[in-house]
Amino acid sequence: MKFSICATDRPLENTSPFPLRGDSFEDCARVAGMLGFDGIELQVQNPSRYDVRRLRSVLDDRGLGCSAVTTGLAYLFEGMSMVHPDKKMRMATIERLCRDMDMAKELDSQILIGYMRGRKTAGQTDEEYEDILTEMFFARQKELCGFWKNLIPCGFSTTEILITWPLKIMIFLRQSGYL
Repeated sequence: MKFSICATDRPLENTSPFPLRGDSFEDCARVAGMLGFDGIELQVQNPSRYDVRRLRSVLDDRGLGCSAVTTGLAYLFEGMSMVHPDKKMRMATIERLCRDMDMAKELDSQILIGYMRGRKTAGQTDEEYEDILTEMFFARQKELCGFWKNLIPCGFSTTEILITWPLKIMIFLRQSGYL
């Protein structure tokens, strides 16, 4: 895949960073194909809303791949965050990421995580922030190993620090024989 376009299947303000919008990913795929793109990056709020096999068929019929499943809409519209002050919300976020990972697997894709990583709170040190992220990984280590292999920590402007926790996770994965 050489060229992909970011798309969402929901109406958003014109100031949103998603260049392709439609009433469905089928609409977005039609337009992406007409514009000559090879793939589509799916901005997904909740993967349970989709029939992924049907979505895969729609993309295949148009000769498109899924370059990534992205997670930022869950942060923007539901407040899901891996560093949310409420541990129940952090765990719900990890559960959602597991479902995002399942969707990405079915689409032979990967996950992009930016906003859902969350923001450092006032007074929180970089180390405290990274420790919470690491704790969330170890909470569902078995299920998330595949997720972390395909993690692309995008959107560094969404956090106040350039995080090093993916490196901690990668070291763990190598030592555990997952990589």
